[in-house]
Amino acid sequence: MKHIFRVLFHRTVAFLSEFTREIAICLLYCSLSCMAYTHPSHNRPVQSRIEGQLSLNAALRTSQVGTLTLSYKTKLNQTARGQLEFRLPKGVTPLSPVTFSSTYFGIQEQRSQVSIRIDAPGHYPLQASLYSITSDGYETTEHFYLYLKTDPSQAEISPYPLISYQQNRELQSTGDLKPLSANDISVGGKLTYYNDNQRQPRPLARVKVLLVQSDILLETTFSNLKGDYLFQGLVMKPEKPKILRIVVEMENDILVLRAPNREIYTFESDLIRNVETGYIERNLTLDVNNPNRGTGYIFESIQKAHDFVETQVNSRRTKPINVIWPEPSNGSFYYAAQSFGRINNESIHIATGPDQWRKSVMYHEYGHALMSAMYDYNFDTIPRGEYRKFHTLAMVTDLEFAFSEGWAEFFEAAVDNRAMDLTGFLDGRTPNVENNKWWSGKYNGGGSNSNGALVEGAVASILWDIFDTSESVDLSPNTDDDQIQNRFDLLWQIILRQKPKNILQIAEHWRDEEYPQWEALQSIYANHRALSNIKTVPILTFTNPNQQTNIPVGSNYEISWTTNLKNRESLEIDVYYYGKSQTPKEANLISRQVVSSNLVWDTTKVPNGRYHLLAVFNNTEGEMVQISSKFTVIVDQSPLQPPKINLVTNPEIQGIDVTNSSPVFDLSVAKNGSTSTKDNIFSYLLDQKSDTIPDTEVDPRVLDGQLRFYELESGMWWLHVRAYDPLDYWSETQHLSFTVLPSIIDKPSTNVLEYLIELSMSEQKASKLKKWTSEIRLQPYGFLTNRDLSVLLDTTAVLNGLMETTQIRITKDNPNFKVYFYPSVMLRAVEPDYRIEAPSFVSSQPKRNQIASSKVLIDSFRTNQTQRDYLIRKCVTQGLGLTLDSNSYPDSIFYQRWNGVTRLSPLDKQVIRLLYSDQVLSGMTAQELLELGTNQQKKPNLNELVESTSGDTTIEEANILQSETLTGDINKDGTVDVFDLVITAASFGKTGTGLLSDVNNDNRIDILDLVIVSSNVSLSEAFTPSTIPQVSLSSDEKRNIMSAIDQLSSNFNKSSAKEIALNILKSILPERLPARTRLLANYPNPFNPETWIPFQLAKDSIVRITIYDSTGKQVKLIDLGQLVAGNYVEPGKAILWDGKTDNGELVASGSYFYQIESENYREIRKMVIAK
Repeated sequence: MKHIFRVLFHRTVAFLSEFTREIAICLLYCSLSCMAYTHPSHNRPVQSRIEGQLSLNAALRTSQVGTLTLSYKTKLNQTARGQLEFRLPKGVTPLSPVTFSSTYFGIQEQRSQVSIRIDAPGHYPLQASLYSITSDGYETTEHFYLYLKTDPSQAEISPYPLISYQQNRELQSTGDLKPLSANDISVGGKLTYYNDNQRQPRPLARVKVLLVQSDILLETTFSNLKGDYLFQGLVMKPEKPKILRIVVEMENDILVLRAPNREIYTFESDLIRNVETGYIERNLTLDVNNPNRGTGYIFESIQKAHDFVETQVNSRRTKPINVIWPEPSNGSFYYAAQSFGRINNESIHIATGPDQWRKSVMYHEYGHALMSAMYDYNFDTIPRGEYRKFHTLAMVTDLEFAFSEGWAEFFEAAVDNRAMDLTGFLDGRTPNVENNKWWSGKYNGGGSNSNGALVEGAVASILWDIFDTSESVDLSPNTDDDQIQNRFDLLWQIILRQKPKNILQIAEHWRDEEYPQWEALQSIYANHRALSNIKTVPILTFTNPNQQTNIPVGSNYEISWTTNLKNRESLEIDVYYYGKSQTPKEANLISRQVVSSNLVWDTTKVPNGRYHLLAVFNNTEGEMVQISSKFTVIVDQSPLQPPKINLVTNPEIQGIDVTNSSPVFDLSVAKNGSTSTKDNIFSYLLDQKSDTIPDTEVDPRVLDGQLRFYELESGMWWLHVRAYDPLDYWSETQHLSFTVLPSIIDKPSTNVLEYLIELSMSEQKASKLKKWTSEIRLQPYGFLTNRDLSVLLDTTAVLNGLMETTQIRITKDNPNFKVYFYPSVMLRAVEPDYRIEAPSFVSSQPKRNQIASSKVLIDSFRTNQTQRDYLIRKCVTQGLGLTLDSNSYPDSIFYQRWNGVTRLSPLDKQVIRLLYSDQVLSGMTAQELLELGTNQQKKPNLNELVESTSGDTTIEEANILQSETLTGDINKDGTVDVFDLVITAASFGKTGTGLLSDVNNDNRIDILDLVIVSSNVSLSEAFTPSTIPQVSLSSDEKRNIMSAIDQLSSNFNKSSAKEIALNILKSILPERLPARTRLLANYPNPFNPETWIPFQLAKDSIVRITIYDSTGKQVKLIDLGQLVAGNYVEPGKAILWDGKTDNGELVASGSYFYQIESENYREIRKMVIAK
């Protein structure tokens, strides 16, 4: 379908809608020009025999009534009859029949309607399904969609989903309790989903099933092929309520199904209460009213494609594929992003609407993903060809494009062994890959093309003929029109071993490997007009070089070959060499008329380069033949020396001492008598061994010859670096040792204050500090890569952890901080002050010294990923009020010149923390800021306050307190403030006599107590939520506060006292505790050499992570000790594994397993190291 490698076209259209038509036309042209340098989507149409459109008479708000209409007609020149069903989700009630059991239609448009009422606010997919049969018995099914987002005040209609996250998590449950002979507890049942094509339930096979007691995960399993699951011999947690819940996650080792916001689709059963011994049956289904039931069909179809490969060749992809649904576009596609020639991020995107019910679409996109794996994720090796925005089965393109798309289309038909299961077909009712003339460039065979290798439909047909048998379903039952019977195994071997770029090379390798039925293969190729382009059989083979070879300096090299010619005794061969920029016609002569089978080549005067060898001779028929060597030789008269390593601030010697824990190194390469620090490629490794050799993967952290490390621990370190030569080999390794000395004294806080002034204020005397005082609502726009979004999320998470007085929330609701990722010419339309070709731009709009809005512009087309990492972090941080650059600290992200820094330095973090502390107020002058350094006031500690209220009090002290106590002064410190409110919320829900926070003496702590305390806050000194310090709370106290927040939030008519309480508690607990402990997927994966291992901890617990190799042997134990409950997900909170064993040795590439163990919980997942 679509085969994307960088940007998605439809995002351009969304952006263009913001501008006038004239500007839009201009920008559309410019954006398409920019896209030509990437690999955008290939738009391949999906065949639809019925044309239809779903519409509403109005955008219905909650409680309104309207009419849902399907307009439809057939594209075939005959009448069809069928059944029409309107499918409405929960929350939408039909007021007239939704099923039309017998409807007739032809080429004239027909209409069917249903009256509906919107019962509740929400986001609703509205669907109509038409099941029809033509007069000659051809059956077809089509689905039509419309999306409604509604509430009591407004509503919106769209052909695409209007939200990016999952709704409707509830599974329909049936079942009962059955007695067991023993005192055991078992839970089991069947998982199903409603299949809209078959109009009946289907098994939900091989999905992850979790059994949860209260908030504790008891066990994890997977459903079988029939959808059955079973938990046996359960041991309940006696301290927890006897309540069970079943959770289904749409993931396994084949695929992970995610919503557009990348959250895994998760569904839950109802609560199973008062659990006793016996077998508890819970049959769970994604029923006909659940709009997510299409996830079941997607999950089943992708697995079927995977199983096909395992059945055919006993092989599989080594990692699960992410599948995203629904993608807001007109077509589905396979997405792959590459870095340094390796695909490091891939996913299948299933378009919104009917594609969720088209298995051929899923097979096609999985075929692309399979090809990436077969070509070892090497971006340069995978056949791609020239970009085509639009293409069909019979279109004449190029060799690589036709092979790439032809393979995916063949895969569509092969999975179900049906020759008619193809999409992308526009002319006719039945696309038959078995028998056609698509090679001509037209469906009817009337085109002028004579090379079938250039037509994707012809390529698919060739592959099908190699695969099909007499049992295949086509228009000739029980007959195979060719002589080859299912040699998918040979296709697999050729692609896996030889990495062919086109369909012709399949035949060449078939012949070279002497696979059987060569004549039958030639007949298949000839039938689809591809035979004449197959190269002649080679009659000479070079035996040396037999691999890539580096010729030592100043030495001779022996070339040798073999030939199968009959006149080889009298054969005279001319031998040449030619480089990458030359053609064989431009080759340089080595020797003429060589009659032996070898030749000694004097390379001392040969220029540096990588060369193929070329043999030229006449065959027995007197025809001239040219044969090139398969492998190359490298001649380098001045080999690349190990790189030089200089510490920027220290002499070039071993054993240097470093007082800065974030050292910077200059790397340079000496070659051809000169030393270069730029445009070189390096691989490095930092450890505490003296002789480690880095791998041969390019390390992007080395920029312009500089390598930086941050916050290294004190002690001796070894830096190992090797350089890459453009002739494609790596130098020997240079080793440098250095010692990081322990820090003796911290920089005085004056440095932080002065740097804050330098970054936030101009040199004008009247300049005043400007900062955010309201919530920051950030929204990105434009051409974001997955990496861009990841860095943006990471940046906001880091900043939120530093800022005390406000927080950043990524949202589409009324954003006041906008980040644009567009080409330079488009950014000018967003911001007139932006200078064309500038990599970035930041502006903020203040009101009375408070920032009201900010705007960040990043040129997404003229910057690479490393530069965008830097720009995202720097510009978003500058949008907080630190708008000026500086020359003071080279390690700072605010440094005026490009320094390769992509993360905040420790000093940067101190500045941000100070700016958004309650000590620094908007409107302050530089002098007022400097005075803060001498006027520090210590804030009270909440834990100390809680402890101080729990001791015994004398009668005299009690009388004094009673006379001075304010209502709500829980800690008896003479003021009613934030600490009293938090102490009350930490005990929320408790009942009994003598409770400290029971202000109204009703023997329970509830909303009334919170309201009383917050109502009296005004009696004490003024404060805002920004004055709340970071406090230490137990997980039980946090959950009590969460309950208080939930109850306060559920009240729509909030008094000012409730608003105060809610805002303060949200500031204390900005992040909800996870409902259960979970081990999440590591990222990146595959990785080299580092990866983050994220997890969620539902309660305070001792945690440890254990890593095993594929044999089950432990390679690393990470003992984390006692951790508090929370989300350890973002970088910095998750666990970083550096790819080393307990002994500090780097592990080899391959599959590994990581396991988390905490109190009453254990889970294991898989990860892959790719080197």
